[in-house]
Amino acid sequence: MAATPPSYIESAISVSVVDGTAIDITTDFDVAIFADITGGSAAGDLYREYVPASAVAQAATDLTASDITQIVHDQIVAICSQDKVPAKILVFKLGAGTYAAAISAAEADGYRAPWNFAYLMIDSRAASAIVDASGAAESRDLLFVAQSSDGDWITAGLPSVFSSIATATKTLVVYEDTDAAAVDAAWVGRLAGTTSNTERQSGIVRINGLAEYGTLLTSSQRGHLSDNRASYHQITIPGGATRNMAIAKTLSARTFSLAFALLWTKVRLTEALGEVLATEIARGTELTNDDPGKDKIRAAVRSVMLTGQIPPYFGPSAAYPDAYEITSLTVSGTAASVVVTANFIEGIRTVSASVTLV
Repeated sequence: MAATPPSYIESAISVSVVDGTAIDITTDFDVAIFADITGGSAAGDLYREYVPASAVAQAATDLTASDITQIVHDQIVAICSQDKVPAKILVFKLGAGTYAAAISAAEADGYRAPWNFAYLMIDSRAASAIVDASGAAESRDLLFVAQSSDGDWITAGLPSVFSSIATATKTLVVYEDTDAAAVDAAWVGRLAGTTSNTERQSGIVRINGLAEYGTLLTSSQRGHLSDNRASYHQITIPGGATRNMAIAKTLSARTFSLAFALLWTKVRLTEALGEVLATEIARGTELTNDDPGKDKIRAAVRSVMLTGQIPPYFGPSAAYPDAYEITSLTVSGTAASVVVTANFIEGIRTVSASVTLV
């Protein structure tokens, strides 16, 4: 008999599409930078896309034209300097509103989180901006990576300016002693370049193109960073030039690998539900809330959960010999929802997903 699922349940994804044609099956997860850009030649909230093969050259051109700021340029270069890189980098104008408003504007223009971008970055190192963007990420299915040079990270407790987001489950802060560096982007670029259906993302990865800290971190400072759940980079091999990202936890102390695994599962389950519903609509039929209708959803869920054991994000256990079980399943014509409890590598978690085709 399976263990009783914990009361903690990830919030559901709700997706509305037209005639089932707008469901996106994403190969992997791209990066979005929301930047406080008011000048330059671009108009509107949506700014532009950068493809790694030409991104560095295009970023240099755009910087010269004042279409992007220096930090955005450096973030793009840092992303493209990694051994593995995402397929696309999106840069959106922040404008005069909040990050939540800017993300909503981008989504209205056709860029949906987390399908068109799952990693969120900003060009600001200010605590107020990080807190604002964290709220936007926490209310969505986004992984937000920020960078801070606040000295309290390495000398005391969690900086008081971040106290309001101390329990954030999707926000990671990288400590760097200079705001001009783009450590956040180097790390995100490497992570977003991972093939998520086959490679588990641990967050502890080799990253390229970083300048060393002005003063190397002491063991005491690294201890403070660990206690404060802040990530950092440091040479770990004597005499070597390889740098790794250490800690890799959200501010709530959730490991990055678990945060990503939960996101991956929610996205893939939502895609699977949408595919089943869209296929039925294409046939001129609708699923019914009975065993024949539910069996089609169960088969799609099983495919997702088998794929998730490859990286692996979860696996079999005594309580969950199949690694997961469906704890709730509802089908109603053009809508479906599912709740799945799985034995994730970092512990049992329950994930829910829903789709409504309109």
